[in-house]
Amino acid sequence: MPLSYRFDLVLVSAVWMHLPPTVAEWALCILTELLATSSMLVVALRNWPGDG
Repeated sequence: MPLSYRFDLVLVSAVWMHLPPTVAEWALCILTELLATSSMLVVALRNWPGDG
């Protein structure tokens, strides 16, 4: 289904590390479709001692 919205900034905060690799790959494809030309995707990851 084509997406009709485009954004200048997409922020993904504190969720990416919880996605399995196959879901993360699919999600990245969807997120890039949401980006407008010359826009930015920001992914903030939590990396505490003892994680992962």
